[in-house]
Amino acid sequence: MITSLHNPLVKELAALHTKKAREESSLFLVEGLQLVGFGVAAGWELAHLLIKADYQAGHKAEAVLADAVNSAAVVHEVAPEVMGKLSQKDNPPSVLGVFKQRLQALKKTTLTAPQTWLLLEEPRDPGNLGTCIRSADALGAAGVLILTPATDLWAPETVRATMGSIFHLPLIRTTRGDFLAWLAAQSNAQLAGLHLQGETPIQHAAALPRPLILAMGTEQSGLSPDLTAACSHRLKIPMAGQAESLNLAQATTLALWEALRPVVIQ
Repeated sequence: MITSLHNPLVKELAALHTKKAREESSLFLVEGLQLVGFGVAAGWELAHLLIKADYQAGHKAEAVLADAVNSAAVVHEVAPEVMGKLSQKDNPPSVLGVFKQRLQALKKTTLTAPQTWLLLEEPRDPGNLGTCIRSADALGAAGVLILTPATDLWAPETVRATMGSIFHLPLIRTTRGDFLAWLAAQSNAQLAGLHLQGETPIQHAAALPRPLILAMGTEQSGLSPDLTAACSHRLKIPMAGQAESLNLAQATTLALWEALRPVVIQ
């Protein structure tokens, strides 16, 4: 039972709200039993499980909690004020998990038909990044490539925005140069980028050859010249109104829906 806010472990875990501590420890925080349960079910390493004192799981949640307890390296019962210190929510959860970060290596990744991957070039907003991962999961993408520098994948804001999808897809983090070198060795892969000067309406994305990488540029300036030049197809989202553009998460969701429509509605 941990009751003190000055407990060394509490200080250590509270520090995971900072990027520096997450990078040094390779750990990240997940708030709420449902999201913790997604991580456990997907086989991610649960380093710490914290449960608020006197928490009683409902009937449907009992099995999820039991699986989490059995999977955790260490289980801690904590006082409500401790959970409040570790949570960023106004209404702190009753369960909090500390997971080991997990990324897939680019050099060990080979694309195969009929896969469709999502590529995000230097995303800067954690909410957008998390929502893009959630959309990729929901619509059946094979994985997500994230080109750095980018917002922190393991930040609490990003993790919350994924709604658990961070556990469901292969995630690859790499540089633009390493990605382009890897892409050149993928002889059968198609790179299709969303671009304001795109020639092909997005509704034709479903007919593009596979395997396909759907590339989305930065929130501020779109695809870089290097990625644009590497695209075998440049796509656009037709718009009837006066808005100049959509934000990254909106555009990504629409593009994924069109690219993966046959998979979604089969």
